[in-house]
Amino acid sequence: MHTQAHAAENAFLLLCCRSMLTDADACGETTAGAHERLDWDYLFRRAQQHGIGPFVYHFLKTFRDDAALPLAVLDGLKKNCMTTL
Repeated sequence: MHTQAHAAENAFLLLCCRSMLTDADACGETTAGAHERLDWDYLFRRAQQHGIGPFVYHFLKTFRDDAALPLAVLDGLKKNCMTTL
């Protein structure tokens, strides 16, 4: 059952999977505070479940806000990326 509880996280995952993404496209999702509102554990689990960890990792390495991104999440996505590729 789909709920609105994680709508921001699901939208973020879809954004990470776009084939063409510019700084302007990502700006709304990466502004200060946007990352702070995300449920990073949920986001990490869903990325793994759907096999899109490498896309999410690439997006976060490119557009991340270091202050808001938990290092454990980035490390987990990096490990997932390395084993997937």
